[in-house]
Amino acid sequence: MKPIVKRFPKGTLVIRTELTVTSIASSRPGEKVVCDAVWDTGANASAISLGTARKLGLAPVQTAFFSTANGRCEMPVYMVDMILPNGYEIKDIMVSGLDIQVCDALIGMDVMTRGDMLITNTPCTRFEFRIPSKEVPSLT
Repeated sequence: MKPIVKRFPKGTLVIRTELTVTSIASSRPGEKVVCDAVWDTGANASAISLGTARKLGLAPVQTAFFSTANGRCEMPVYMVDMILPNGYEIKDIMVSGLDIQVCDALIGMDVMTRGDMLITNTPCTRFEFRIPSKEVPSLT
């Protein structure tokens, strides 16, 4: 599988890629939505916006308490499939539903720890992610 490679010509503080989310537990199984996703190293778990959940007709499989920058809160949890920009599919992943406006999805550490990620900033920001993980990369 080819890695995801994205270059940001002027540098960036936010890594954004497309992410396809497919409904599983919904009134419309197999429905797909292409999302604007932010790679969030501060998020333990991936999430989708409540708007994305509505578009897919998702029903929560449970609710759970999460600690966020705004404090501890209870959120719906959905079961979906994710397709990364390189075509790699992650099946049956639990995602929380967030009231977020700046993007459609957050890719959290639950996905990032399945592969190898590199961010470099000379002369521009370059992001790479490969999954599954291979040999240990080294910066030395």
